[in-house]
Amino acid sequence: MKYQYSKSTVWKMIILLIFSVSSLNAQTIRVPANDPNIAFRGLMYADKSADSVVLNRFHPTFWKIATANYDSVKGKTQPGIVISFKTSSPLVVVNFKKRINTNANPSSWGIYKNGVSQGYKTSFPLNLTSGTTAPTTWDIVLPYLYGVHFTGLDLQSGYTTLPLEPEIKKHYIAIGNSITHGNGQMVTPSNGYATASDSSYAFILAKNMSWRLYNMAVAGSSITPLIADQTNPAITNVSADVITILWGYNDWNGNKSMVTLSSTYQTLLTKLRGYHPNAQIYCIMPIFTTTLKPTYGGTPLYGAIDTLRNTQRRVVNKLIAAGDKKMFVIEGSNLTNATDLYDVVHLNTKGAVSFAQNLTTIIQQIEVSSGLKELNSNSNIKIYPNPVTGKTLHINLLKVNEPSIFSIVDLTGKIVFTQKLLITENQTINLKSLNLKGIYIAKISANSFKHSQLLTFIENQASN
Repeated sequence: MKYQYSKSTVWKMIILLIFSVSSLNAQTIRVPANDPNIAFRGLMYADKSADSVVLNRFHPTFWKIATANYDSVKGKTQPGIVISFKTSSPLVVVNFKKRINTNANPSSWGIYKNGVSQGYKTSFPLNLTSGTTAPTTWDIVLPYLYGVHFTGLDLQSGYTTLPLEPEIKKHYIAIGNSITHGNGQMVTPSNGYATASDSSYAFILAKNMSWRLYNMAVAGSSITPLIADQTNPAITNVSADVITILWGYNDWNGNKSMVTLSSTYQTLLTKLRGYHPNAQIYCIMPIFTTTLKPTYGGTPLYGAIDTLRNTQRRVVNKLIAAGDKKMFVIEGSNLTNATDLYDVVHLNTKGAVSFAQNLTTIIQQIEVSSGLKELNSNSNIKIYPNPVTGKTLHINLLKVNEPSIFSIVDLTGKIVFTQKLLITENQTINLKSLNLKGIYIAKISANSFKHSQLLTFIENQASN
């Protein structure tokens, strides 16, 4: 059936439509993108205007010099960046526009109201409802692999943004490839793409430790010292308190020279230390993978990924032995297994949670044992050498006049060695039965005292 309307009726309908749109617009107000009460957290470089905020994890000039190691299409996405604001408006619309020359994979925006997850939105604009006129703080976690510009808020008429409480958190920089970028978590079955960046291990670790995450990882990337320059506090105004580095799988899988990789990795760590002299730097050795040998770059030059792990571990241990007391090796393969994987190397959603929790436990132990948090320190006891490079330890017990027990404990709490100590000042512990590498806790306990300290074991100890 066809409907016909007179010209007067058509004009009445047009006027009614215009009036309805005008009435709707009159019910909302636009908050500009650069409103001072809107915070952009986890962001190194922001280009702000009233119309939009360009959310850059890297300086725009970076892509002119790092194309061989980084894919700018992925690098211009914004995993882990959080847009925060407070308002009493019961209805809020958060506006974005797609960023050109970047990924636009199906994605999810993590929505948090007063710190509590409200689930996810899968398309923008984001329509939020607080259900109250009480001040509400909203945190919007940007997606894993979908680049956007923020273009402002729409609030109900009569409302405005409110000042946020100051954020006092340690600054945490996460460096790596797609494992740290967030590939494999919150995968949509219909398309096989990861979506939400708040389910990455780096985001969960930051949340567990109450850190502010700056995710500098890019899917598909290989190691380059240029990334250290992007964290220069003189440019970013961000001094890192904590840095994690889980990087190198693509270098190994691409059949790159381990000699070159060793030099590149050491330069990266040295530059990071120069820019962040007080940061705890956690060098995570490559996690578990089902890839048995490199699959790209021609005939494999190397075998299992232990080749990469051993190369990186030697570099880190060299720097530790040279006196860097705030650099640590974490054995990623000990914290992950086949059930944690989405594919051959990327963590699935549960695997990311498990890995983050294991890292949380280990880092908390390191903080305690390295003196960041006080625990059972006795100035009359000395255990050396540290790092441990041989098969013996020496213990000085000053003013100790009672029997005690010496033990070595791994970072999961498992006792790997124990021995009774004599009531003598100088003692030697034989470790020939052990083959330890990485970080452990040495403990001495007696009725009247307890002592704990961190020990770093460097690779396979040779006999002293």
